[in-house]
Amino acid sequence: MPGYRMRLAITVFGISMPRKKVRVARLEMDVEHRVPKLEYLLGLTLLKRSAYEDAAQHLRAFLSVATNPADIAESQKQLNETVRLAAAANSATTEGK
Repeated sequence: MPGYRMRLAITVFGISMPRKKVRVARLEMDVEHRVPKLEYLLGLTLLKRSAYEDAAQHLRAFLSVATNPADIAESQKQLNETVRLAAAANSATTEGK
């Protein structure tokens, strides 16, 4: 159990890690949601890396288990921003073709 937390903590705070490392850490995540905030933190990390679809997936997962109203409000705000950025990125990609 401590191993996945350490790997995820390194991923969350080690923003310069390669994408492959982020994906490996995600696979070793808290699948039973004993620490639901990890979904939120991974979502934010992926958002900073412009991996909008993956970030939205993890923010939605957090929202599905979150119980604190302040956490829900903040993560919903982040999810809305992520969706907006994803749409803008998709629009830019489509226009560039």
